[in-house]
Amino acid sequence: MAEETILIDTQLLVLLVVGLASRDYIGKHKNLNGPTGYSVGDFELLLGIVSRASRLLVTPHVLAETSNLVRQGNKSALDHMMMTFKGLLDDASEEHVPGKVAAHGPSFVSLGLTDAALLEAARPGAILLTADFDLYRTALEAGRRVENFNHRRAAAR
Repeated sequence: MAEETILIDTQLLVLLVVGLASRDYIGKHKNLNGPTGYSVGDFELLLGIVSRASRLLVTPHVLAETSNLVRQGNKSALDHMMMTFKGLLDDASEEHVPGKVAAHGPSFVSLGLTDAALLEAARPGAILLTADFDLYRTALEAGRRVENFNHRRAAAR
């Protein structure tokens, strides 16, 4: 994926932020553990993908969700995670998709605002990286460049 723009979904951005703050936070973070939880290995896989990209692209909708989800983690690590998030934002590019544009897209009802906006932002030159199967399938059907992170996870094991 060298020289590529990666458009990242919320769950993966949460993993990136928490892992960049500290790999030790991953297993303890409320939104990263559970039956399909993420490991330090998953973070390192994600970091490898993102670090090879020429640009990380986010939307305001993803940023808002990420901020809320990151803040649900370990309260003693909250300042560290939020400062890491702030630093990541300094290096990321932001693509604004107005809510009413996303809401009039064909996937708004089935996927919601954030994912509908991601589909609008997933234009030529960007690869949408997601761990959400419904978003992945819809992006494929819409002819977007998309990669399912879970496929990478399975191949790495």
